[in-house]
Amino acid sequence: IMTGHGTIQTAIEALKQGALGFLLKPFTEEELLKAIEYASGMNEMVRENLRMKSLMGLFEINQSLMKEVRLDTLLPKILEVAQRETKADRGSLMLLEKETRELVVKAHSGFDAIFPEKMRKKLGEWVSGKVALTGEPIILMGKETADPDLAQHLQNQEIQSSLTVPLMANKQVIGVLNLAKTKESPPFTESDMELASILGGISTAAIGNATLYDRINKNYLKTIEAFLSAMEVRDVYTPGHSTRVSMISKMLAEEMKIPSKQAEDIALAGLLHDIGKIGMQDRLLQKDGKLDDQETEMMQGHPANGVKILQPIELPEAVLDFVHSHHEWWNGTGYPRKLKENQISLGARVLAVADTVDAMMSSRVTRKAYTYETLCEELKRFSGTQFDPTVISVFLAMVEKMGLEPFLKRLKLEANIAVTL
Repeated sequence: IMTGHGTIQTAIEALKQGALGFLLKPFTEEELLKAIEYASGMNEMVRENLRMKSLMGLFEINQSLMKEVRLDTLLPKILEVAQRETKADRGSLMLLEKETRELVVKAHSGFDAIFPEKMRKKLGEWVSGKVALTGEPIILMGKETADPDLAQHLQNQEIQSSLTVPLMANKQVIGVLNLAKTKESPPFTESDMELASILGGISTAAIGNATLYDRINKNYLKTIEAFLSAMEVRDVYTPGHSTRVSMISKMLAEEMKIPSKQAEDIALAGLLHDIGKIGMQDRLLQKDGKLDDQETEMMQGHPANGVKILQPIELPEAVLDFVHSHHEWWNGTGYPRKLKENQISLGARVLAVADTVDAMMSSRVTRKAYTYETLCEELKRFSGTQFDPTVISVFLAMVEKMGLEPFLKRLKLEANIAVTL
């Protein structure tokens, strides 16, 4: 501020309003240059602070995304971050399928629904396809869009502005990020495009990390499945026990309207629930008579051993808990932690019923499979002691609704069934 009528009060007010200097006439050239130098330095400091804040924000985003090692949780998170940082109202993330060479929507937000024909785009088709083909980002501005077809399409969808950036890995497009503003708000800018492109680079690295992790996990699980197959040959159960327990668990979870993600975790735990028996001696697994106290203690250690075996692959905590707790009893007399009623996770309660059902409906070395009639009697007898009564009721109602033969056929189980429903 330069003035010939300055007072202390006006100087204070000017500085409050953001002025970086106050010069009272007459002033010298040296005073003016010092004021300009000071203001310029302060301005540069503000710019640097803003840049550092921006970089710290991107660093935190990078750290957050790289921690997500599951694609099903990573992709929606990428979209959430992109929409938040660019103030977009709507968005979708599409990945390129190698086999079909088509872009497929893997995550979306802000849509009431996406029609099936919009879930896939060929290379070169519509904006996402063009970006995937060229590897160059595109900003569209509604009525101001040069291409009349694109402008009309935007207006039909009530889009004021859209931004699409490629996801690049090793100079190859692996997908695209689509963002849109549907409300009367400022359109996307070149700065938004630059930010979205940086987010795209971070996202590509995170997707690559999650994909690699998924591949390693699948290979590890295949190894575990091979161990399970080898173990089931030695065990008193018939081969396929773990697979059937997994199927029964998922059927029960679906019947109980358990959310799909949790149902998948329960099914996975069903497949892995006996993994802790790996390394147990044959005499323990194949013993005809009753186990002595020492043998019982060793056998009861298999849920905890299973958790130790599975921990290196960082499965969801819920899966580990279901494996750990599938031998807990509703009345608190089970093992290994003596949990009771709702202290036992719902997934573990479902798994406990599925495990018992398959064991009783499968022939063992020492006995034939139970009839379905006897199985029902046993389940009802232990309902409220060993098993959650609600899960037992759901299982019995499910088989009655489905029909016994279709139920067994779905499991491909040949049991000694003496009755039909």
